[in-house]
Amino acid sequence: MVRGRLEWDCLEGDLSKVTKLYYKDCYTIMEEEFIMASSVVWRANLAVFTLLIFLSMPVNCAMMNPVSDAEPFTLSSPMFKNNAYVSSGLGLGCRGQGKSPALTWVNPPAGTKTFAIIFQDLDVSWLHWDISNIPASYTGLPENIPSVKVWNDGIKQGANSFRSIGYGGPCPPNGTHRYEFEIRALDENNKVLKKAKLVISSDG
Repeated sequence: MVRGRLEWDCLEGDLSKVTKLYYKDCYTIMEEEFIMASSVVWRANLAVFTLLIFLSMPVNCAMMNPVSDAEPFTLSSPMFKNNAYVSSGLGLGCRGQGKSPALTWVNPPAGTKTFAIIFQDLDVSWLHWDISNIPASYTGLPENIPSVKVWNDGIKQGANSFRSIGYGGPCPPNGTHRYEFEIRALDENNKVLKKAKLVISSDG
């Protein structure tokens, strides 16, 4: 087939310059160009169709904004709820038996080696309890831990603001104060990984 000028004349539509000898070649050239053009259009339509299908699909929010399925590190007590008022009848304060409450926790972070708990008055600077070196295998503490420097499994208790070892219950000088239990999950270097808190109010 003769190409070059013939192809130009065919595609430009100037068939007057095409001799009868090359009419068949001109038809072939035009047919090939049509097939190529149709192929381009078909591919473009396919791309648009695919995009429309994609946009119509339900959006998976978890893929676009992944969030952790892990539950939060939480501190609680079977004796009272968070932000509860704790009366002297429960026996935790100086007007009761002054016993430490039972505590439980769940979902500590990976890498936790020990736990430490402090109990303090939020309305004045007063430390009521400092207990540490709690093994990572523990998921709670029982009620009424004895006032000793070293307890089970090497758990340690420091001095409180009453200048005694172990737990010292709520004993506000007047009215009702807010108190906070805070547990800290520590790694092998005693770096704090996460904290969880439990708040109560009490008049002792």
